[in-house]
Amino acid sequence: MATIEPLNEVRKGHIRQVLDHAKGDLDLACRILGIEPQDLPKLLATHGLEPVAPPDRPSRTPDDEE
Repeated sequence: MATIEPLNEVRKGHIRQVLDHAKGDLDLACRILGIEPQDLPKLLATHGLEPVAPPDRPSRTPDDEE
């Protein structure tokens, strides 16, 4: 029989999965989670999570946004 996790653990796992998927792009993580960026620190603290460090990437230029 499958173990059923408490909702808090399911949410924590989903948030962790989204952060891993976003690879440090916290704006993307917020869009996926459907939250405002200013709400992310509280959400992470509530679930005992820390944001994934963004990967080293070259600096973006305005031309990159097209």
